[in-house]
Amino acid sequence: MIAAIIRWVKAEGGQSITAEVADSNLASVALLRKFGFSEDRKTRYKKWGEETYFDAHYYKLVLAHPCCKVDVGDGLIVAKNRNIRRKQK
Repeated sequence: MIAAIIRWVKAEGGQSITAEVADSNLASVALLRKFGFSEDRKTRYKKWGEETYFDAHYYKLVLAHPCCKVDVGDGLIVAKNRNIRRKQK
């Protein structure tokens, strides 16, 4: 699904994608990093309908900058230090 969102944003001329994720949501953080997202800034958010607050970060994927090209064709991608390569099947 993330690959489809990235393709759609790129096709519409978008320059970046931002996602807010709770620090304790390790699976979501790992998934965003897999697709090349990096920490943008720290935040806190309130759970809807409750008095519960979470430490969180905004993660950002820059699409327009030439050093951060993301290929989300039919294969999976792996991003490390802005070097993006296809994951071997």
